[in-house]
Amino acid sequence: MLVPKDKAVRIHRTPQVLRLEWKWRWQESIGPILVGSMLGGSLVAAGFTGTGPNLERLPPIWGLIATGAAIFGAFAYVAATFCVNRTSILTDRDRIVVKHGPLPLLRRRHDENGTKQFYLKGAMQSSASMGALALHLVDNDDQEVFLAKNFPSRTAAMQVWAELQEFHGLEDLPVLGEVSHGALLDQRSNRPA
Repeated sequence: MLVPKDKAVRIHRTPQVLRLEWKWRWQESIGPILVGSMLGGSLVAAGFTGTGPNLERLPPIWGLIATGAAIFGAFAYVAATFCVNRTSILTDRDRIVVKHGPLPLLRRRHDENGTKQFYLKGAMQSSASMGALALHLVDNDDQEVFLAKNFPSRTAAMQVWAELQEFHGLEDLPVLGEVSHGALLDQRSNRPA
């Protein structure tokens, strides 16, 4: 199967190790930036100006300012992760390690007891759903394991999936719930044998 490449995905491959890396979609951070700016900014402004619906019920001025700054900071941190973070998948024949950085987030590691299948889960048709595509695997115990999301495009998600399948020598099997992969199955059924 021919899988188009996305320049945003960096690939380093040797016979023993495969490393895939991509930047997160920064556009998804616009919502947290706006919400955090408005919420935090309004609390900070209310604290400095002394305005509010009922001054007797408001916490002390510095409490308002600190609360506003904390809310703004939390939303700004989430937004910053989407602006600067990368996801890196490092795999050999025995394990898969997924890292996100440089800003600290959870590090996921899956020591394989064997992988039956990698697959993508999420909507494929809507342009707004690109960030909703998530890479999963099914291990030999038939357990679903989430690996990564925040792909720069649908093409990048499909490319990462195809690289992992090929590196691990896995036959493409249908997996219940792989909504995005249904598009590939439809394509395959329309091709002449």
